[in-house]
Amino acid sequence: MERGEIYQSAVVAGHFTVPVILVTGDEAACRGARATLGEDLPTVAVKKGISREAAVLLAAEDTRVLLREGARKAIRELPHRKPYRIKLPVRLRI
Repeated sequence: MERGEIYQSAVVAGHFTVPVILVTGDEAACRGARATLGEDLPTVAVKKGISREAAVLLAAEDTRVLLREGARKAIRELPHRKPYRIKLPVRLRI
C-alpha cells in the first residue's frame, strides 16, 4: 500500500507519542489525512489541486481566517487526540 508524507510524519510523531492535531493543505491531502488518522481530525483545505503542478488557492485573508479557526478547533480537541501508532517493524520499499 502506498503512503504519503502525512502518513509518514504521523508515524514518526506517534513514535515519540506526539499526536497529529491539525493538517492543512489541498483538499486531497485533508481527505487523505482524515481517512488515515480519523474523520474527526481537524483539517483546513486552503487550495484545490487541479493538476500535479497547479492549484486554485484561496485568497490570503480567507486562508488566514480558516487557519485560525482550524487551529482553535485543534487546540480545543487536543485532549481527545491520540498519537498515531503502527505495529512495528514495518517493511519499506522505495
